[in-house]
Amino acid sequence: MDIPTVNHHVGSTERVFIAHVNDLNDFYLHSDFFRDPLLKLGQELYTEYSESLTKNTLEINETLNIGDYCACPSESEDWYRGLIRQIDSNDNASVFKIDYGDVQYIPIKFLRPLHKRFIQLHRLAFHCSLVNLIKPLDGWSTKIIDEFRSRLTTTFLYAKFINYNEIIDISEVEITEKSSKISLNKDFQQYQIQRLVIPMNDKFLYKYIPLERLDCIQSNQIRMLYYICPSRFYVYLRENINSYMSFQNDLQKAIQNLRSISIPVKYQPVAAQDNHAIWHRAVIFDFDSDLTKIYVYFIDIGQREYISINNIRPLPEEFHCKPALAIPCCLYNIYPLNGNDQSIWESNDPVHDEFNRLMVNNVSCKVHSKQDQIIYDVEIDIPKIGDLGTFLVDNKLVSRTTMNNHPRPNFNSNQPLNQSYVRAQLMASGITPIRQQQRSTQQNEFYNNPNNMSQQSQIRMLNTGLQNTNIQQPPSTS
Repeated sequence: MDIPTVNHHVGSTERVFIAHVNDLNDFYLHSDFFRDPLLKLGQELYTEYSESLTKNTLEINETLNIGDYCACPSESEDWYRGLIRQIDSNDNASVFKIDYGDVQYIPIKFLRPLHKRFIQLHRLAFHCSLVNLIKPLDGWSTKIIDEFRSRLTTTFLYAKFINYNEIIDISEVEITEKSSKISLNKDFQQYQIQRLVIPMNDKFLYKYIPLERLDCIQSNQIRMLYYICPSRFYVYLRENINSYMSFQNDLQKAIQNLRSISIPVKYQPVAAQDNHAIWHRAVIFDFDSDLTKIYVYFIDIGQREYISINNIRPLPEEFHCKPALAIPCCLYNIYPLNGNDQSIWESNDPVHDEFNRLMVNNVSCKVHSKQDQIIYDVEIDIPKIGDLGTFLVDNKLVSRTTMNNHPRPNFNSNQPLNQSYVRAQLMASGITPIRQQQRSTQQNEFYNNPNNMSQQSQIRMLNTGLQNTNIQQPPSTS
């Protein structure tokens, strides 16, 4: 029996207040309607469980395991509804506080099974991300997170629900203050500098975990999973949702007793832990010189970021064979307004908002072609709208060329890279043409020789498209 989640209607707006903040793409809000239910729930949990701590141990029939709901006490003697994410060898548990969003670490002997009547009440906190803001590879700085957290303490705060991602159970929202006509999303957009460069195609990411296939003849029913720009977004087949959820449950249990990896290897499949103590399949793409941070690609989500080596485990082989849920796509023959396939998408381009708005539900897509064996060029049909590319062109949000004089570069072929394309991509990251030419040569040598995959300790290149930098110096996290 699961604690139900409140589903907010896409397009609706509610007055909200802060519950917990990890960063701009990972925070929890309460609806203003939940103020009284929160207080009532806390009082009922205290009345029900406060005296149980005098026993200090669980009864024989009260055994708690990973994935169980529990009642969890805090140092302030308040009680919360929790979900057990992990239990270590010392019987300490990682407990996700369902109605607040943070994770508490506590000896399992202090936890109590959650009674049925508390399971029937829906979750009082909802997981959110600022829509159309992409998390930087090395995370949002502490200064920006603190500024965002302080902005959420205002009395009159409103959230508009733009989209819901059922894979990671998160609502994409636009937040505004009552006295302002400009959303917090727009205010923090200035800090986003990494949308400009598209991740480079790398088929070796799928060496161990296969890529899910789209039907190249018939239309596919898809849903958007992770968006960067019209030239790179990730979708999943709607028919795979139930099997993926079951797969994730099995993964959580299998990882519990495994130790952290000691020596990372490029393209190694691993399990990486997020802020909520949930494990996801990932592939190592690179790592910094002291091995404290590992750059990974979450292969079932489409997101790339740095993760502490302490939050990475080897992925058991039985979890290799299931195809990656996230399917990389490109909207066919669509480029920035008044641009072409050499142009860079700007982070404040209005097409991003419109693209996200139109892709909130299940849509059908047809495959036009496939880049480098991994990127699908697709045409998307939106109910009541029609062809997405045509709609964006008609509304003067994008351009479409009738003849492509510059074929897309094949990053894994024996042909040299289209230098004008690479120069445009890398200069957006502040890299000079001379350095760009040197790196392009190194990249071709590397990708054309699979034997080099684990021999890059001296020269390791981070060719993500989101950020191109020499990885010998770890990125700043503040």
